Amino acid sequence: MDIKRLFSGIGVVIDDMLDNTEINDKIIDIVSSLENAKMPLVKFKSLPDGETIEHFRNASFILLDWQLYQTLSLIEGQIVTVKVADDVIISNNRKNSSFVSRLIMETSVPIFIFSNKDDVKDCLIENGIAEDILNQSPVFIKKKEELFNDAGNFKLFEALDEWVRSKSAVYVLKEWSLSFNKAKEGLLKDFSQGSQYWPQIIWNSACDDSVDEADEVSALLMQNIASRMMPVEFDTAIITNEEAEFDKKELLKVLQAQRYMKVDNDAMAVVGDVYVFEPDTVNEQGMHSNPENREIAINIRPTCDCVFRDDPQKNIYLLYGRKLTEGAQKEKYNSTYHKFEELDVEAIIGPIVDNSYYSIKFKDVEVAGFDKYKHLRKGRILEPFISHVTERYSLYMHRHALPSLPEDAVCVKAAGEKTKNIQIRTLQEENERLNATICNLKENKAIVENCKKRFNIKVKCKGPKRHK
Repeated sequence: MDIKRLFSGIGVVIDDMLDNTEINDKIIDIVSSLENAKMPLVKFKSLPDGETIEHFRNASFILLDWQLYQTLSLIEGQIVTVKVADDVIISNNRKNSSFVSRLIMETSVPIFIFSNKDDVKDCLIENGIAEDILNQSPVFIKKKEELFNDAGNFKLFEALDEWVRSKSAVYVLKEWSLSFNKAKEGLLKDFSQGSQYWPQIIWNSACDDSVDEADEVSALLMQNIASRMMPVEFDTAIITNEEAEFDKKELLKVLQAQRYMKVDNDAMAVVGDVYVFEPDTVNEQGMHSNPENREIAINIRPTCDCVFRDDPQKNIYLLYGRKLTEGAQKEKYNSTYHKFEELDVEAIIGPIVDNSYYSIKFKDVEVAGFDKYKHLRKGRILEPFISHVTERYSLYMHRHALPSLPEDAVCVKAAGEKTKNIQIRTLQEENERLNATICNLKENKAIVENCKKRFNIKVKCKGPKRHK
């Protein structure tokens, strides 16, 4: 891995001692080493304002000195330590934390924080940045003295190399970004030197097809870039780090990003759109908001057919799905082939909404207008996962029924064991529900007894009279 190539581009340096050569702060040596590596730098002596931050999105990195106040001074040729007021330090920590927080939220630029103090990370957490977000963000914190070896030689690039090797996400995104920028430059060169009327040609073609013109132009450019940049070469040793640890929640989050993306606009309907229904409620007039208790619906109609042509009230085809319980997931998951065993009448997709798995049923399809449900659209299933759903639905529509095969005719023992396991699991779930009901009854009984004692209530039970 060439660390200098990975961070090639324009860097941003923020330090109040940039031009103070008399005191000779270590930042002078750091900046000189970066410039000797032919890295162009934009320098600030104080935190830039919000409008300036908007231009940092394409920076290669941002180097921030945490102590943006003077701690050393030159008096009669002697460098002496200056006492800094507590309110100055608190204000500095608050402003720096707000600046870093905004960079984390609005950009993906790596942030290098160098300081003479040890408590930078604690300051960031105390001023509102969650520790898990800080650990997952491309923030590199080091003391300035740790960037030099015993001989006084600068070792920033060695420290960065070690940090990147422990942060595979930073490495992959930087490597991919370099490949993307190279492909983008090739595209811009070819398209700017070719016909100047290509946007009009694509736009008019989209108008003739009654599809979104801007979407068609953007799709053309993105497909061209994707073709130019594939494949991207990565260092396998960095990605397959044996020391990496992640829990199920983090794994589901990554898998969801691979299969599903959030959509927050009212643009035209697209195949794979996911509509999420709220739980059923009843208003004052007794009307139900979701009488059928629908959970999600997926549009399976091809995008080109979703445009408003003949009848805008019939431009999307919806299949409905329900969330798989943990028990159903265990029952349907095939650990040999690492996939779900699906019935002919369903497709199982996930994790998608809320990191959950859903069974999409094929029996009923609703033909509806996009305007009716567009306020419920929350996301979109990506390829090739949406194709898995539509292909299985196509097979379902063209299937031929076969006669049932008696269980006793084949794999009797295996079939019997499977049926027995299903029955056991059903009984276990029913037992759990009964235990929960018993616990609730015991709690209610305890509350009643407590009330009787507290308010001295005596209950007389009268039974039927007995006759001799």
